[in-house]
Amino acid sequence: MQLRGLYILIHILVWLGFFFVLCPEPLGLGHFRLKGIFSPEEALPFFLYGVLQNALLFYSYAHIALPYYIKNSSWQYFILANAAFLTGFVLAESFADYEYMKYVYVSSGNPKPFRSFSVWLTTNTVINGIALMAANLYGFTYDWFKDQRLRLDIEQEKLRAELSALKHQIHPHFLFNILNGLYGLAFKNNDEPTAEGIAKLSQMMRYMLYESNDPQVPMVKEIEYIENYIDLQKIRINAATQIHFSVQGNPNGVFISPMIMIPFIENAFKHGISTVKPSDIHISIALEGKRMEFTVVNPIHQVAMPTEIEPGGIGLQNVKKRLDLLYTDAYTLETGAHEGIYRVKLTVIL
Repeated sequence: MQLRGLYILIHILVWLGFFFVLCPEPLGLGHFRLKGIFSPEEALPFFLYGVLQNALLFYSYAHIALPYYIKNSSWQYFILANAAFLTGFVLAESFADYEYMKYVYVSSGNPKPFRSFSVWLTTNTVINGIALMAANLYGFTYDWFKDQRLRLDIEQEKLRAELSALKHQIHPHFLFNILNGLYGLAFKNNDEPTAEGIAKLSQMMRYMLYESNDPQVPMVKEIEYIENYIDLQKIRINAATQIHFSVQGNPNGVFISPMIMIPFIENAFKHGISTVKPSDIHISIALEGKRMEFTVVNPIHQVAMPTEIEPGGIGLQNVKKRLDLLYTDAYTLETGAHEGIYRVKLTVIL
């Protein structure tokens, strides 16, 4: 916040300096001289709105028009935008200059011939052209720094994630070995349900430890993880709770960033299961080409509204931040509660 305030202050000082250099004495240095034609009081509005118009040209081009070119890399648009901005602002400022100065000139009773409109066109073409070149330089530089900052944020996020993964791998490795031992013991004692549950948990841990560290994983693996998670949840829920999970479309050959959907599913089980009330949890994945639509619908039984997802300390904002980093401008996320039902709809272009 302090850096942003300093950034704004620098810009204000630059434009005040520009105004001070051009403005007539005693308010400025008066390098753009109109001495002998207009008094400083008469010329002051001319310089004031001139600076404001150039500032409008500068920022509207640098922050609105230029980012579109940077995003789409269209040279035709770049040339057209420069020509349109220069022509539009030159005509607008020249017309304002001409009418204002003519009014002042005639009001003062000056007998000398008034400058023609072409003089203002020439002057403003030079001034607005310089402002537009400065806007291009500033816009490209601003985008470069913004891109570098985003890259740095991504690297820092990656380092934090790797550090967190290392911290959490110590206990999972230990538990993974214990589970293998328990599976063998349950199988030896002919306890097939327990052995099956342990086997599913082992598969989930293997996926978390060895496969989910890749930037992209096969969709079939992610679906298998979700199925194992749901099957394990069914062990602890009563018959009044119904879990509906469906996959539409062909997941073969489709890849996704790992562990994107599971926080929402964990949230559904956390808030959507009651020991006394019937519960229906609906989870679906629909695939169509590169488009995935993931939905979760569950009742809300807890007093606390699920405004934050909390599995493993992962909040809703962190999930959104991860989606922003992994699928920038390629996803939509809709969440909300209505009449005791919580809905999540995540659409991603994979």
